[in-house]
Amino acid sequence: MCTVILRSLCLVILLLTSSAYALVLPQRSAQNEIKWQLLELAVANVDVRFAKQFDKIVRASESKNHTLYASELKKGYFLIKHFRNYFDVLPWEQKQYLTVKLPKLIVSGASSVTYDHMALNNSLLADLISLRPNVPYYLKYRDYIKHYLTTKDLNLPKYRFKVISKKSSGESVNQLKRALKKLGFLDINCPEDGMYDLELNDAVKALQSANSLKADGIVGFRTYTAIYRTNREKAVALARSILRLNDSRLKTMSPYVLVNLPEAMLHVYSEGSSIIDSKVVIGKVKAQTPLLHSIINNVVLNPSWNVPKSIKKEYLMHLRQDPLYLQKKGIDIVDHNLNIIDPLSLSEEELTFRNFKYLMRQLPGKHNALGLYKFNFPNTEDVYLHSTSQPYLFKRDSRALSSGCVRVEKAAELAHFLLQGTRYTPKVVDRILAQGETKWATLENKTPVFIAYWTAYIGQNSQVYFHDDVYKLDAKYKVLPKEVVAHFKQY
Repeated sequence: MCTVILRSLCLVILLLTSSAYALVLPQRSAQNEIKWQLLELAVANVDVRFAKQFDKIVRASESKNHTLYASELKKGYFLIKHFRNYFDVLPWEQKQYLTVKLPKLIVSGASSVTYDHMALNNSLLADLISLRPNVPYYLKYRDYIKHYLTTKDLNLPKYRFKVISKKSSGESVNQLKRALKKLGFLDINCPEDGMYDLELNDAVKALQSANSLKADGIVGFRTYTAIYRTNREKAVALARSILRLNDSRLKTMSPYVLVNLPEAMLHVYSEGSSIIDSKVVIGKVKAQTPLLHSIINNVVLNPSWNVPKSIKKEYLMHLRQDPLYLQKKGIDIVDHNLNIIDPLSLSEEELTFRNFKYLMRQLPGKHNALGLYKFNFPNTEDVYLHSTSQPYLFKRDSRALSSGCVRVEKAAELAHFLLQGTRYTPKVVDRILAQGETKWATLENKTPVFIAYWTAYIGQNSQVYFHDDVYKLDAKYKVLPKEVVAHFKQY
């Protein structure tokens, strides 16, 4: 009872003496939580204010000026809360692109009093915990970030990039061996004789498997990047992924389809577990697949293909040189009434992109660019998921090869899953495909689809996975702010 009365008296004194607000120092666990959330946001590099405020708090703590320290902690709390409230309501697209334009922070007198009350009553920590991102294994992300910020890089021997495989030999192979020895994938007694031997091949495959890469023993650019990714770059990737993963719909919706572009994989999640995992081909750098959220509302069986504008320009160039170019691909030129137009009847001027008034259409069939399945969802970018007539592309390690749409390796499996509850049973679908007729199958249960940009994440096995920044969305943010580096000197 005495303690409660004493706290109440302290609060009254604070309310009457506004200059004393800065003296309210929260419990140690709340102090640490403020610093951790600020550090996480500072490493994510979305706004310089987080790094600067983290720096101020650490320096104030080191100065032993408790009034200043309490004041900076309070500012840090409001900056965190301000950002969380702003970020939570952003659309999926902005969260994935991390287009953050945080408004100016304004703290009201009432909010300041509420903070002081929570600090005095040891309830601030609970409020801070409620502000944590809604991300599975969130505390593990913190642990990994701390590990990478405080762990010195191995200073690996590095060679100028070139593809290394079983046919390779020379000093670059020796440099690769030395790097893999330091990383723990290759026995230290393996001879450095410039030869790509079986032991090195197994070591490369082990490293590739650990980084969710195709375990083929070929050191292409993605494998090379995985070997030489620095600890600071890993910390930034994890911190930015925390923000991109922070969407409550990923926990509340079931099932849903997720396409992770850096991973070049599609996953179907149901009740928190992945039930379909499929390789995908995504848009090339010059024709990027957009990051978006929508609803898959129908599946087209034996789709025809209307050549998009992004490809039409290229086809017209070839057509001016070879009038039979489209015919060889099984593509017709049609007017808006679907009447076929003979390309020989068109002048060279009509075959320019500016003056071309027709559609290019490929009829259904095994050579159709969309394959046998097309998955439609409303969006302003005119993209969709589909199968392909070029399945060999799924064997590639780097699969940023399309003109924007997403090609799905396990398209048949995805179609059967989505068509559950409709009259399009697997037997009916097989018959339709065999007959070659085009059918638009409306889904009984509309399924959400998310196209994401997660360059790092923690799996259900607690292992952290890193993927290429394929569209370089994070390239200019991977260098830590100097205010963070000042407190995490590795060298």
